[in-house]
Amino acid sequence: METLNKVACGFMFVLVVAFMCGSRPVSGLLNTYLYINNTIAPNTDFTYDCNSTAGNFDEYTLNYMHEWHTKFENFGATTKLWCSMWWTDKNGRQVKGNSDIFIGNRDEERCRYLCKYYAKVDGIYLHNSVKNKLELMYAWPK
Repeated sequence: METLNKVACGFMFVLVVAFMCGSRPVSGLLNTYLYINNTIAPNTDFTYDCNSTAGNFDEYTLNYMHEWHTKFENFGATTKLWCSMWWTDKNGRQVKGNSDIFIGNRDEERCRYLCKYYAKVDGIYLHNSVKNKLELMYAWPK
């Protein structure tokens, strides 16, 4: 009887762990990798200053076709990353905007553990790894 109770308890433990993990193999314990790429135009720098519930980042300026990356734990799909971003267009006008770049419970299913963002002339795009296509996440103000 005691052996049966141990087996039943072990089985229940496995069921509870499997239930808690949901769609992520070990939710909250795997890193999310985030990349920001400047694909606006040749000779155009892209600058951003981001803050996060997982930590703050310094201001960065990316040259054309360069990328920046970081990693963090998206524990419970609660991590949020918001950024101020700007660049200067070919007419010398500064294009500037603010956006929630990454929201854990919104973006976890779009990019899984590898989230790649692309700054383009019309906005910020996320590569949706499920659909294997770029999605406009934020359009620059006109």
